[in-house]
Amino acid sequence: MGEFGAGDYYNMYGFQSNTGSLHNSFKFTNLPISSLPEQTPLSHVNVQNGRLWAMTARNEMIAKINLEDMEHGHPPLIDQQAIKRKGIRKMFVDSEGVHCLLMAENELFYCNWADDNIHTINTYSVESQGHHNSRSSTLAGSRFRSFQSIDIFHEPGDHEFFQLLVGTRDGQIYHAALEFSPAGLELVEPFSSVLEIPDAKPILDLKIASITFDQNIVLAVTESSLYQFTGENILKSMLLDYKQNPGLITKHQLTLDATIQANDEARQ
Repeated sequence: MGEFGAGDYYNMYGFQSNTGSLHNSFKFTNLPISSLPEQTPLSHVNVQNGRLWAMTARNEMIAKINLEDMEHGHPPLIDQQAIKRKGIRKMFVDSEGVHCLLMAENELFYCNWADDNIHTINTYSVESQGHHNSRSSTLAGSRFRSFQSIDIFHEPGDHEFFQLLVGTRDGQIYHAALEFSPAGLELVEPFSSVLEIPDAKPILDLKIASITFDQNIVLAVTESSLYQFTGENILKSMLLDYKQNPGLITKHQLTLDATIQANDEARQ
C-alpha cells in the first residue's frame, strides 16, 4: 500500500440505517492512535477481524490497534532493529488478524498479535547430507530469490501453528511450517520448493482456501495465467503431486486473453 498521511485514520463501524443513499450509508469516525505522534505517515496498513496493523514510513515501527476495544488504550509500538532499512514491500495479515508477515526483497519477518517482538523467519532450505543437515542459500540453492507473494494457512482458532506458501519472481512456490509460542518462533518444516510454474514468470499473488473439511485450493496468479491446484488438506503433499506430474499443471492453467493483457499494459 502507498504512504498514508495527515494522521487521520478512520474506522468503519457499519451501516447507519437500512435505508438511504450509498453515500450516507457508512459511518466513519476519527480513529486516534495515541501511541503515534500526529502527522505520522504510514507505509503499510492492514485490517482483519477488527484488528489493525500499521507500519510507520519513517521509523519503521509497528502499531497494533484493537478496533473493537478502543477504551483500554493501544499496545506500545514495536520498535526493533530487525526491520530497519529492509525495504518492507508487503504487510500480510491472516483473516483472524493474529499472524502478521512482513516481506522484504528476500527476507521475511513475523509478528503475533499476542507478542511485542519482531521475529526473523529462517528462509534457509535444509538438505540432508548423510547424517548431517547443512544450509544452502536462502530458498535458492546458490543464490537469493526475490519474493513476490505470500499466503498463510492455519486451522480456525489456531494462533500457534501455521503454514506458509511463498511465490518468487522466477515462478517458484515454496512451503514452510512454523509454530509460535511465548518462547519464540520455531521453524517446524524448513522452506522447500513444492512447485514451479512452467513459464517461470513472477507469481504476483497466492491464495489458499479450504473448500471442504478435507480439501484445499491454491490459486497462483502470473501476468498471463491463473493456476488452480486442489487436493487434500496437506498443502505440501498436494503441491508436490503437481510438481511430480507437470502435465497436471497445464491442465489447471487458465491463460488470460491477449486483449486483456494489452489493455492492462496500455493503462500502465
